[in-house]
Amino acid sequence: MKKINNIQNIAKGILICSVIFFHSKIFIDYSVINNFNILFLIFPCLMGVFFFYSGYNYNPGKRTPKESIKRRTKQLLLPIPIIWGLSTILVVPMLLLTHSATLYNIKQSFVYVIMSEPWALLSGFDISTFNFDLTVCIGVYWFLYTLWIVSCIFYLIVDFVNEKLSRHIITVALLLFISFLIGQLVGPYLPFTVQCYPVVLAIMLTAAYLKKSNFLDKEESKLAMCTKVIAFELIIVFISTICYFAFGANLVGALMGGRFNSSINGLDAYIAYIFAILGTYIIHSISKLISKIPVVSSIFEKFGENSAWVYITHAIIISYVDTLIFHKNHELLSSNALGIIYLVIILVIYMILFKIFKRGKKKNEQRNEQRN
Repeated sequence: MKKINNIQNIAKGILICSVIFFHSKIFIDYSVINNFNILFLIFPCLMGVFFFYSGYNYNPGKRTPKESIKRRTKQLLLPIPIIWGLSTILVVPMLLLTHSATLYNIKQSFVYVIMSEPWALLSGFDISTFNFDLTVCIGVYWFLYTLWIVSCIFYLIVDFVNEKLSRHIITVALLLFISFLIGQLVGPYLPFTVQCYPVVLAIMLTAAYLKKSNFLDKEESKLAMCTKVIAFELIIVFISTICYFAFGANLVGALMGGRFNSSINGLDAYIAYIFAILGTYIIHSISKLISKIPVVSSIFEKFGENSAWVYITHAIIISYVDTLIFHKNHELLSSNALGIIYLVIILVIYMILFKIFKRGKKKNEQRNEQRN
């Protein structure tokens, strides 16, 4: 069990590093979400994999639905005021001192995020009045409340739905169809990411069902595993390429900010579902191979263990790096090269913070031992 958890931590470490890279590119050039990028074409399904793991880690009978919901509430909702508090304490003073924002811009940033982007845009919110850095720093909480809402439904129905394969198939098909209809008839990007709730629930239910057959950790030869990884990756690249060149749809299946791609609308729900399953197998299998490399696996495992904390704080650190180190000068290198530089700097900062935290924790333990 420990080995399985280690592999998941390595996978989550890789994923959270990819999130940092993606968000770094957004700080450098926000238009990246609409432009073709070979890196995003290869692996667009970061958020889908996180959702898949959430469902896959469900253990039937370990807790009652009420206990599971209570536990998830603490895990997912408590970090939200932490995100807002840290952003207020750390980012706001920097923005004011560097004259990057006014108090009015800061107030507008909070209003914009509270309303959620789609609602703000529909109501005629003037986007020129908010500060981009602060909006991204506090806006990352969408993943937390989305996962919490979906998890509450998941725990109430998962045992019943997954009791029979036929019941599972019907439920998942219905959920995907609901997301498809919402995306097609209402819109691909709605307030508080409601369009993606059914597809996220479908991903989590399927993950919990596949856990029964040990989908991610069954014994298989390296040849069989590598063959599947290549086949699944080719499927992702093929679908992504077709969607881009045929429909101009970039980042399909990504659920970035919970949105569907506006070029294909509701169809993106089906792609996100498929990519989440295939992408999780790919990243988990790669993590198995990386687990054999001591130093590399230790680094990714460390980030995986602290993925929740990194997710809460990474946008704040990106903002500091972008403002204080690079002074928002994005013409030095290509966005890909600059994004990698940002990623390396931020990872080094986290490694230093991890080390400081570990030393502090060790000293506290020694003090407690001495007192006792």
